[in-house]
Amino acid sequence: MCIEATNGLDAIAKTEVSPPDLIIMDLSMPEMNGFEAATRLRKTMPQVPIFMFTAHEDPTVESKAASVGIRAVFSKHTGIKALVAQASALLSPSR
Repeated sequence: MCIEATNGLDAIAKTEVSPPDLIIMDLSMPEMNGFEAATRLRKTMPQVPIFMFTAHEDPTVESKAASVGIRAVFSKHTGIKALVAQASALLSPSR
């Protein structure tokens, strides 16, 4: 199942109703950015991996993401293939 949220607060609310296996978060979102949402989600569901898919290509973003518990950052400029590959590997039954 895939659930889409419109902003960080919506993401938090939806994960409380339907706990995910993986969270893919954008950095730039209205009401609460990806770092703030990830920080709150990490406290309530520390076992769920969080990926960031963002247009911001900056080493500072990756460093900040790691500090709030985001497992990996993927660039929207290079496409989604790497994100899908890592998510598939992470969620495969043989892990």
